[in-house]
Amino acid sequence: MPLTGTEEQHLIDYLLGQLTPEERASVEQRYFEDDEWFEQTRALEDELIRDYLCNALPAARRRLFEARYLAAPELRAKIEQTRTILEALRAERPAAPSPSVARPLWQRAADLFGLPPRLGFATAALSVASLAVAVWLGGQTATLRQNVARLERELASQARRAPVAASFLLSPGVLKGSEAAPKRLAIPPGVDQVRLELDIAGARKYERYRAYLRSVAGLEVASQEITPGGATDQLVFSLPSASLPADDYILSLGGLSSSGTFEELESYSFGIVRK
Repeated sequence: MPLTGTEEQHLIDYLLGQLTPEERASVEQRYFEDDEWFEQTRALEDELIRDYLCNALPAARRRLFEARYLAAPELRAKIEQTRTILEALRAERPAAPSPSVARPLWQRAADLFGLPPRLGFATAALSVASLAVAVWLGGQTATLRQNVARLERELASQARRAPVAASFLLSPGVLKGSEAAPKRLAIPPGVDQVRLELDIAGARKYERYRAYLRSVAGLEVASQEITPGGATDQLVFSLPSASLPADDYILSLGGLSSSGTFEELESYSFGIVRK
């Protein structure tokens, strides 16, 4: 089902980091439960990046985009992947196109296959790879063969796949002053989701909890309510890997009291290292 205008704007605000922590948590929960929502989010992000590279973003949106996407290595990599595809599309364009073919290749692919424009872009990208392979088989140089292989790898990396998660166990405690560095969590390349398993073995038990994650500088990263699955000494706090750049963090955990407020329970300190 196509996105409504309100849903599309909401996802754009999510991609540009303009939602509240609660709104982000809601989007991310649906992102991992609804395959169609996943595809629509990916397609909208592709379009946002493409508009940025084509200088088609309004000034205000462009500033928000740069503040978020240029600050994180994982998001910068997405920009470079799309840049590679656009350069290949430009190379495919004839020197003097007629009016019937002057429209961008991804739009023509969308018309040909009856696809939405965003999916037409993906189809066009795949057609570029196929065209490059055909040229290679025609006897082009070794350099072109290497470029084709690189483009195919980059396109494959953008294909739909099951999210890859990394799990880490955290024990309560916040280091202060000159104490040793916090526990370091090394996130390998290709990880989409980080699961922080919070040890609450020695803490009072509640029916519901709320976790707040912030950097040591005080910047709030994410928050979410957690309902434990039966009798357990662990809670799981999940969030996208891209929201955790290399830095030191503090996660504060509160339990829902009978008065309806969250009482401070435990704190966990850790650092993120990118491999």
